[in-house]
Amino acid sequence: MTVEVLLSCMHRNSVEEVMELVNRTNIKGACVVVSQCDREEIVQHGQVKIIFTKERGLSRSRNMAIRNATGDICLICDDDEVLDDNYMEMIKAEYSFDKSDFICFYIQRIAQSCPTKKIKLNFKNFWRIASVEISFKRESIQANAIIFDERLGSGVSNCGGEENKFLLECLKHRLKGFYVPTTIGRLIPDSPSQWFKGYDENYFKDKKKHDRIVMGACFGRMLSIYFLIRHRKLIKKSNPNINMFKIASLLLK
Repeated sequence: MTVEVLLSCMHRNSVEEVMELVNRTNIKGACVVVSQCDREEIVQHGQVKIIFTKERGLSRSRNMAIRNATGDICLICDDDEVLDDNYMEMIKAEYSFDKSDFICFYIQRIAQSCPTKKIKLNFKNFWRIASVEISFKRESIQANAIIFDERLGSGVSNCGGEENKFLLECLKHRLKGFYVPTTIGRLIPDSPSQWFKGYDENYFKDKKKHDRIVMGACFGRMLSIYFLIRHRKLIKKSNPNINMFKIASLLLK
């Protein structure tokens, strides 16, 4: 069983820059790096396959990495995290013990605690999973033609959410998945978000699009309004000048 990291980054135009990132991320074995930059080239550097591309969009980057992956197990990774030294052993152990198609591991970060027990993922509880916590059996994903929706994610959206649609498609195809209480890495503190620019009108326009794509017109509206109500204090604190009635009207159109 082999574990391969799928790492997305931007504006790294040389092998040296990419390998500096790979080393900082503490990637030990096989890896596919997609660097969205100003050139088109594929370079094999030891166990690291580097794809330089002029294409843009995080979901496109992830899909390109999946298409070029060869490992049995793939782990989604961003350029603002550091993996634990034994991440491969922990991932292999979990898949050896459990025959799941996808397993989500905890990445340590602010305001999100590690689960205390193993959780079977279903249509109700997959929403809080971060993309960098997702690992999957490559054959299970490719056999069901599951990809990241390229209408979502950093580069095309201010609200992210590409992992929601990806996990939803896994569940719709009846793939088996769990969230396990195992930490395999951490996010680098105070790393600037690639997509979140604050709760402004553009954010909610993209939030509306995200919810309709993931849940459809009717349930998408319900999800948008639920989000607005649940997070109203945080939204007002972040942007005191926001007109909540105007935003609600926008989300319901």
